[in-house]
Amino acid sequence: MRVTVVGLASSIHGEEYYVELYRRLTSIYSGWDNVTVYEEPITKYAEIDRGYDVYFVIHLTGGTSSLAYQLFNKIKKPVVLFASGEHNALASALSARAKLIDSGIKTLLINYVDLDDFRAKNEAVYKALVAADKLSNLYILEVNRDGRVSSGAQEYMKMIGGRVEAISYRELLDRAIEASIGEVEELINDISKYYVVASDHSKVEKVARITYALLKLVEEKGYDAVSIDCFPLIIEYGVTPCLAVSYLTAKGTPVICEDDFYSLPLMFIARELTGLSGWIANPSGSTRDGYLRFAHCTIGYDLGKECRFVDHFETGRPYAIACTYGFDKVLFGRFTSDYKKLVMYRGRVVKSGFLSENYCRTQLIIETPGLTPDKFYGGAVGNHHVFIVDKPLARKALEVICWWKDWELEWRN
Repeated sequence: MRVTVVGLASSIHGEEYYVELYRRLTSIYSGWDNVTVYEEPITKYAEIDRGYDVYFVIHLTGGTSSLAYQLFNKIKKPVVLFASGEHNALASALSARAKLIDSGIKTLLINYVDLDDFRAKNEAVYKALVAADKLSNLYILEVNRDGRVSSGAQEYMKMIGGRVEAISYRELLDRAIEASIGEVEELINDISKYYVVASDHSKVEKVARITYALLKLVEEKGYDAVSIDCFPLIIEYGVTPCLAVSYLTAKGTPVICEDDFYSLPLMFIARELTGLSGWIANPSGSTRDGYLRFAHCTIGYDLGKECRFVDHFETGRPYAIACTYGFDKVLFGRFTSDYKKLVMYRGRVVKSGFLSENYCRTQLIIETPGLTPDKFYGGAVGNHHVFIVDKPLARKALEVICWWKDWELEWRN
């Protein structure tokens, strides 16, 4: 993702004003990878290098909408306009946006109030664009029964991009069995730093071997993400891959359970935007207090506290992961079946942990202001929803990604 930053000004506003403003604003880009800054503001038409993926345009003053149109209508590349309300800069940016969109130019407008706000929003936009670009080029491992790329993976590549390779359970299990005792014990020692490990060492070793096999495949082949068709593997091998999903995801490689490619984009985006894992969870009813309940057995240890091994919910096999969720505010959502629309919600964690034997082992009770359980379940577009820690400007960054990828984004509360 190559970005260039261009400042636009009208000379009637005074060079002493806009030159100094441009200097202060562009100081934030120092050290940014693949970002080039034009040294001086542009006040009249000039040829601009067309070799960039996106153009960050800072409206420094009013009287710059026609200039923006002249410059970027010829380049025909995406444009992000930044403007504050001072010196009529925002007014010009609004006019420029309308003209550029009417000409078919992908255009986004970001309003800022001061230098700190400018810095934060630029970082959010840049991080979002980098994440969107990476998402289109992920190298993905799929683990399933026959070792062939599934129809779900093929549809994912068609709609999102990237490259999927598949291996069979047998190939994964062969790698797990071949690992030496020393290698597995070393991994178990590291796992023990993050989880309270079960006392049955033979079962722990068997679970750790699956984790080791996936970890080595990721290291050797350079996969960016993994998808596992879990339940047939549990039946065939006698243990779950829940630890592998939790551990690798927390270490930075998103692992998708149940071969649910619809969850992969948000799982990857969560890490890119927040530096923390996403978490795939099943909607699991509601409480008498009107809160939503979500549950699953695969939460990353970086999201939780007091994480421990427990028996898997549906099968009783070793081992699921139970944690107390470590954050108060969350975003969660899911794509529609055509990958064209992302439905998102906001929530507050009321309670979490292994609260009941009747659900998957990590459970979240969520307050969703303005959204009743009946309304949520009446409009839910599927099962798995991906949870993202609601850090500052995470919502804005998510909106930028959807703009870049041409996804419809719907916030339902």
